[in-house]
Amino acid sequence: RLMITAKYFQFQLELDHVKCALLKRYESVHVESSMRVRVMVHKNGLIDIEDSVFHPIQRRFKLVLAPTPISTQDPFIYFKTTRRDTYQKFWNNKGDADDVLLFNEDGQITETCIANVAFYADGKWITPPITCGLLPGIMRDDLIQRGVISEGVFTVQDLKKIHVRV
Repeated sequence: RLMITAKYFQFQLELDHVKCALLKRYESVHVESSMRVRVMVHKNGLIDIEDSVFHPIQRRFKLVLAPTPISTQDPFIYFKTTRRDTYQKFWNNKGDADDVLLFNEDGQITETCIANVAFYADGKWITPPITCGLLPGIMRDDLIQRGVISEGVFTVQDLKKIHVRV
């Protein structure tokens, strides 16, 4: 995903440099819990790495539906970048909710501000296709590849009859 994003936005990037930077950063670190690692690539190819302990959600997760749709014409919703204007607009107005469930101009559910989503319907887990306008998350892709979830379209109207999983 990093290479695809770099190519699309015409950033200089050598995957071997990223691998070396990660190995150097973590070669002498003993990690006792899951970590969230963020690799940032600058236009000139410079690499920054940030990390933090990953804390899985251990309670019910409260979502609120976005008040307006996202635009599927915005290229930044398809790529993980530091430009998060679309998401930040909704995140800043989520109130006491944990996250905001987003939808596109056609009323199709896409994702949340911070996660991909899957819906349980008719005995199976289904996640929106990229064509609805969303970031192709790594875990999402892994679950699709392993056949745990499949792609399908859900609309705002469908929310009344399905179970949502973030």
